[in-house]
Amino acid sequence: MHATARGRTARRVTLVTGALVSVMTCVFMSTIIPGSMTAHAAAKPSSQASSAVTASNNGVSVTASQTENLHSHQIVTLNWSGATPTHNYSVTASPGTKNYSEFPVIIMECWGTDSGGLDTTKGAMDPAHCFGSTSPQVGTKMYSDTNDPDHPNPPATTNVINKALGFTSVTGQHYTMVGLTTTPTDLQLNAGVQPNFVYAWTGANGERQNQQFEVRTAEQYPSLGCAYGKDCTIEVVPITRPDWCADNAAAGCSGGPITPVGVAVGSLVGNGYLEAPTWWLTTNWQNRIAFPISIAPTLDVCSNGDTRAQVPVDGSELAYNAMYSWVPEFCLDPTKFNLSYVSMFEPRARDLLTTNPGTGYGANAILSSLPVTSSARPVVHAPVAVTGFAVTYLIDDKDNAQVTTLNLTPLLLAKLLTDSYRSVSTEPALQANPQDLFRDSEFLAINPGFTSTFPTNDYNMIMFGAGDQSDVIWALTSYINADPEARAWLNGTPDAYSGMTVNPKYRGMTLPELATSLLDQYVEPPESNDNDHCYREYSTPDQIVYSQPVNSMFDAAMAMVNRQSPATDICTYGQGGPPQWAKEPPQSIGSRNLLALTSVPFAEEYGLPMANLQVHQLSSGQRLFAAPTVTGMTSALAYSTEDKTTGVLSLDYQHLAANAYPGTMPVYAVVPTAGLDKTTAKDYGQFLTYAATDGQVLGDGRGQLPDGYAPLTGALSALSDYTKQVAADVTAQDGQVPTPPPNLGDTIANNLGEPSQTVQTDYGSGGLGNGTGGNTPSPTSAAPGDNGKSSTGLPQTLALTRGSNSWLASWGLPVLLGIGLLAGVLVPLIRWGGQPGHPVRLALVTFGSRIRKALPHRA
Repeated sequence: MHATARGRTARRVTLVTGALVSVMTCVFMSTIIPGSMTAHAAAKPSSQASSAVTASNNGVSVTASQTENLHSHQIVTLNWSGATPTHNYSVTASPGTKNYSEFPVIIMECWGTDSGGLDTTKGAMDPAHCFGSTSPQVGTKMYSDTNDPDHPNPPATTNVINKALGFTSVTGQHYTMVGLTTTPTDLQLNAGVQPNFVYAWTGANGERQNQQFEVRTAEQYPSLGCAYGKDCTIEVVPITRPDWCADNAAAGCSGGPITPVGVAVGSLVGNGYLEAPTWWLTTNWQNRIAFPISIAPTLDVCSNGDTRAQVPVDGSELAYNAMYSWVPEFCLDPTKFNLSYVSMFEPRARDLLTTNPGTGYGANAILSSLPVTSSARPVVHAPVAVTGFAVTYLIDDKDNAQVTTLNLTPLLLAKLLTDSYRSVSTEPALQANPQDLFRDSEFLAINPGFTSTFPTNDYNMIMFGAGDQSDVIWALTSYINADPEARAWLNGTPDAYSGMTVNPKYRGMTLPELATSLLDQYVEPPESNDNDHCYREYSTPDQIVYSQPVNSMFDAAMAMVNRQSPATDICTYGQGGPPQWAKEPPQSIGSRNLLALTSVPFAEEYGLPMANLQVHQLSSGQRLFAAPTVTGMTSALAYSTEDKTTGVLSLDYQHLAANAYPGTMPVYAVVPTAGLDKTTAKDYGQFLTYAATDGQVLGDGRGQLPDGYAPLTGALSALSDYTKQVAADVTAQDGQVPTPPPNLGDTIANNLGEPSQTVQTDYGSGGLGNGTGGNTPSPTSAAPGDNGKSSTGLPQTLALTRGSNSWLASWGLPVLLGIGLLAGVLVPLIRWGGQPGHPVRLALVTFGSRIRKALPHRA
């Protein structure tokens, strides 16, 4: 036996022996923990913490999550302390509406830099350079500065002075901002993008956590001109009591707060001098806290400014955020080349790579999660990213506060995909089903705190339109199909919660699939409501009316950022033309009820909360959920099926670790090793090498790996090692395809360095695969390979069992005591087993080798 293999076997034996106590403790604990269990909250990777910036002024301290290399629409999270508690605030107020709150905190974006102070000739920010509360409101009345010579004495709060600050654009043009004709087109309310300035409240303790601010670039706001290489600033302005409104001031200014902290004002009007529109008065502006920001270069920086021929790598949108970071790193570095990237559906990219109409192939390098199997050219599948899909949500509870934790099961996702809730439909086959997701007994059982008083959810999920083929849909439907409960329900078995049944049009549907379908053609009968005009005109099926199709995961994320469903379920008529289906307006804060299928990186970038997905259900009824963290995605690959030919990994859902995120998806660069010209081959080899090395460094900087990816280092280093290896063959164009490393799942599990144990799910037979049972069909002709790995090597794992209750509930303590004694005896053996050449170690190696050979290998 090779020395390395002997050492690996010895380590396995000693690790398993030494971990017995902790393993049995986990088993014991798993039998007594009731209810559902989330393996990990949806936490940010460590990279965000390192990019946070803190600044303070006059006792108020603010921390911004990121200030450099920001993207359009990116969310910056702000936390602060030391501010005056806000009076009369309402959490349902939209950011562009006056909240009638005293002592809010104003957040806005400004062009230029800010040296502090009030003297603009010495570098202080001019408040007129900010898109603040004066900007979008036509005819807004503003308060006078305290030094206004026309009003030396502050008037009573009811006597508002009609004096606006105005706005000066980055071009130098000044606008009075008192009407449409004196407001820049891009800053008008009808410009198609909601204003991004924020009136935020502060809690009774003077603090606020996780306040989000959306960064806008010149693409949305040309008047601000924030772009790569241009200076811009986020200004945070706490509204404080002005000096001339102190307790000993004139009666007209000493009224102070009307109601206690946190009480909604209803129709009450607060003290105007203590509210949001006074942010630019000297007494407030001098307390501002400035965060200089830089905008990341966009993908077109290279195409617009680089005359060298582009070298394209196109495909998977899962890699969008990584490529957005890597592409400028290449084209802005003269020692590299002009890399380009276009996001497209993976099946289309695979077709371009393998199709040659006689004039050349449509693509020479693509990004894909599923393997390419029909290429006439030899191709390598080089791992470049590990990420996944995410089910994001914007949901407000009965108290108008945003829900921050959500659990979903494969069965709930199956219900959404098949439009099986009755919702607003009168379709007879659905009338016995729950009205919507929020009123489903299953959903309520696994989401404590939800009640039937939540807003009605008439939609499925914002996701790719029907017929759009994507590897993400394949992964999502594979996850659903692997769950016995969901599979049985799709086959026609009522659920165990309310007796809900699948929409008959989807009964027995074959999964997984590359695209979703709208199979239900039911049309509402004539009704006496507004929508009847469109139903009669177009005979539109309900499923089409209430579906929420988008063209990409980015569009899904933007729909969530804008709080607007893409469903066209509003009928407009009587406007001089035929009735038309139109979108609903954005949902107001306090009544949001949206779900969207997008990528983990997009969710991280735009501050969208992500649902925990069910990993396993135990016989006790306990459910285990996992979040899309770096750890969760890494652990998922520790139990995966490996295609022998390509090395492509797919999750083994039945044997996942308890903390493994089931939405995990690797992304591969698929590149030929023959047929490319020398220069192109060298460029692609350089790209693969970069993607496997510097491109795996987590961070916000150009060329680094953004949040939402598990870096191919540490436990996942075997993936990047293979990419570096095949980069040489791509460069040489030698026609070789190196054999992918075998047993990748085992390697990842071992690299995690955690105690390992078997996950026993006892799923039984039948109900798996397609609608009639059987194996899950492959999207290609290549069958998944056997990685020759037993059900071991899981980090942070509970022993999962489905069947009778464990005897450990009553015998656990004696067993643990016995194992403790055994461990005491084995400690010297473990120490000797770790010493090279020791007789005990050699004996353990021999024993372990025989045991391993005797274990059955899992296909």
